[in-house]
Amino acid sequence: MTALIVELHGFEVDQLYIESREAALNKCDISTVARARQTALPKGTVFRADHVHGHAEPLLWISDIVAGAVHAHRKGDPQYTALLGDALLDFEVPTDC
Repeated sequence: MTALIVELHGFEVDQLYIESREAALNKCDISTVARARQTALPKGTVFRADHVHGHAEPLLWISDIVAGAVHAHRKGDPQYTALLGDALLDFEVPTDC
């Protein structure tokens, strides 16, 4: 999530909405955002993250669609990323997965 926050900040985004899950996971998300703000963004940067329930914000499904399109592209099927065109920004994020 830190890499995402850095990328979003580069586009002058200062508000992130995260789909709400269980309380412990939500708390971990907020801690990650706070840590990213302190260590990966310029000092004094304003960047907020709030949790919203999926039923309260129907646009949360967009990230799942984009992730599915990128996954398909990486598996050899670029038809969905082609539909997204220049609206898609794909960057590598190292994970432990």
